[in-house]
Amino acid sequence: MALPRIIESLFEHKLLYTEPWVDRWGSPNPFLVSLTKCLKHLGVGLSDFSFHNDTPTIADACLNIEIRRLHSAVRIGLDSISLIAMNPAWEFSPEVISAFGLVCDGASGVIGVSPASQESTLSFHITPGGSDFRSATNSLIAKTIANDAVSSRTPDFGSPR
Repeated sequence: MALPRIIESLFEHKLLYTEPWVDRWGSPNPFLVSLTKCLKHLGVGLSDFSFHNDTPTIADACLNIEIRRLHSAVRIGLDSISLIAMNPAWEFSPEVISAFGLVCDGASGVIGVSPASQESTLSFHITPGGSDFRSATNSLIAKTIANDAVSSRTPDFGSPR
């Protein structure tokens, strides 16, 4: 019997702030200065930092930091911070969490306030293998949202709302 496999996975944690920090977004960029030091031990160098300024709106501009060794990235916008792990090696999750903690500590020193709210997303693309996938995942489904999942290639999520 084939075992279930995780084909793709994504973890994203977003910190949202009530006030933008436009006044702190200058040259030299204080986030770049602070985070270069605290992420150096993870192999993050200047080539892993990039600014995304060519965006449709100023709200979409961000500083992107790649943490290649951990298949992770950090996006610091003008009013939010997103911590992203795409297809991480889950055995390194303590390192990913530690790196994200370092980023939050370094950024909070620049921002000076706590986030107003936070949201996390964890998603997996899983092939069920030979097991009864419906039984194995039944407790993970919010039936008030998804109704009863069916064992087919196209799930029936009920009528659109």
